[in-house]
Amino acid sequence: MSLNILVVDDDVEISNLLQDIASRTGHQVTVVNDSRLVEALLSTPFDLIFLDLKMPFLDGIQIMRLLAQQKVNSPLVLMSHLDK
Repeated sequence: MSLNILVVDDDVEISNLLQDIASRTGHQVTVVNDSRLVEALLSTPFDLIFLDLKMPFLDGIQIMRLLAQQKVNSPLVLMSHLDK
């Protein structure tokens, strides 16, 4: 079963890695590296959303609020990466 996956992460290397893994396993992947673009995609049903918590513009918490307002019920995988 192919999943429709959304990856929201400002780190291009991480989002490309997730996209590569998911694509190789037969899933459809949409990558958003600018969190301001997420709202425009919310009419698309996603089976799974990978969401970075710390991003410029809209952070992961703000995006989760937006998902709740739009009544998006997709499962979330929360991610966070900070430098040492």
